[in-house]
Amino acid sequence: MCRPTTSVSVSTNTCPPKTFSFDTKFLRYCTAVWLPLVFPPGGLLNEGFTRWWLRLTIAYLLIRNKDLCKFQAVLGLCINVGWYSASLIDYFYFGHQFGNILLRNVRGFRDITIAGDLRADQLDLVDTPLALTFRVLSLLIDFLLHPALCYYFWHLCWKSKLNFDQITSWPVLCSTFILSRCWSAAQVWARYGKFGLYYYGHHVYYLPPNADQLYTIGYIAEAVTYTVIIGYKVYKMHQRRSNKAAAASASLKSN
Repeated sequence: MCRPTTSVSVSTNTCPPKTFSFDTKFLRYCTAVWLPLVFPPGGLLNEGFTRWWLRLTIAYLLIRNKDLCKFQAVLGLCINVGWYSASLIDYFYFGHQFGNILLRNVRGFRDITIAGDLRADQLDLVDTPLALTFRVLSLLIDFLLHPALCYYFWHLCWKSKLNFDQITSWPVLCSTFILSRCWSAAQVWARYGKFGLYYYGHHVYYLPPNADQLYTIGYIAEAVTYTVIIGYKVYKMHQRRSNKAAAASASLKSN
């Protein structure tokens, strides 16, 4: 007579050996706080608002924060509209050379492309193959650091399934506008020792004699951009409320 046999299962689950792992998130966030303050070199008060935006770009590349991405997209849009509005009106209306403002302010290139006073009404451009090459290179760098970089942030937001209304949220609109005014206030305080929300002067940029008009054009373009965005958001809010009211009315009639 055969005896029943029992099968014993032996658990072979073993814990994997513990390995040292270092979470870099905290390090990246800490680096994102101080690195933009020291790189690129030059000091926060001695550079234009676009370079503040570029410093925040460094912070974003370190932490990849979605809210910061939206912030950079909206801020970049306002910077681009202001910058190219001033540049185009300076070319078409005031009759200055193409890229007049840009060529005055590209550090490292202007000594090669320009001869004479950087604040003169008309630039004395150097007509050599090397100078022409550097002028074209200046325009290319300007394109990469203005519209191309701005599009990069908008593309990232769209890739994250964010719509225009979500990207231009009220906190983003308020914080970008506040930072813009903080730059102006810092410049006014440092240069003139008083409080002001809109900076005018030659301390940061090399500009032609119509500098005040160019600043005003940039500020107006920025204000128009915010006004259009806010108007669109208010319109969408009103539209959503109207749709909800119509849906509620239709529901009451059906009942």
